[in-house]
Amino acid sequence: MTIRITVTSPQTDKQALACLFQNIELIEQNKELILSTSEYRDIYISGVGVYALYIPPLKLFLGDLLRLWEQTPWKQENEYFYYTTGSPLSGSNCSSLWSKAGGFNSKHIPSIGALLKPAYLLVNTGTTNQTANYVSVNVPKREVSKLNIYDLVEKLKALQVHDHEELSKNNAVT
Repeated sequence: MTIRITVTSPQTDKQALACLFQNIELIEQNKELILSTSEYRDIYISGVGVYALYIPPLKLFLGDLLRLWEQTPWKQENEYFYYTTGSPLSGSNCSSLWSKAGGFNSKHIPSIGALLKPAYLLVNTGTTNQTANYVSVNVPKREVSKLNIYDLVEKLKALQVHDHEELSKNNAVT
């Protein structure tokens, strides 16, 4: 008798992911605004996160991805990881990523720990850095934003147009 244990992750919203990565430069340009605004930071795209055996699922929000891409191996050169699954024991790990050159791809990774550990720390302690001593922290409960990635992109584009118009007015006055 063979027993197989698998991890079930939510269905990936490919259209929302496509919107995210089609607008990645706009989103990265507005990273500080997104991280400082909970309704932007807490946007969830179905299928984004860490879904590994023996570990509770970690749903990652847009703000989490931005911080992970900036501070950890979740971004390697022009590859943006957004999903990883596997087993810390077996070594059968696979991650999904997007790159400017190749679009959406999957990639086997030798150890899920390189992506799992910083994501787990971020969600549970609010930082990607592990301290030498365990320090209890009170991480606020995370709630999914009512906005979606499409709403955010429209708001950011509108801000860009407004900022451009303001700059044009200021230049015309001087």
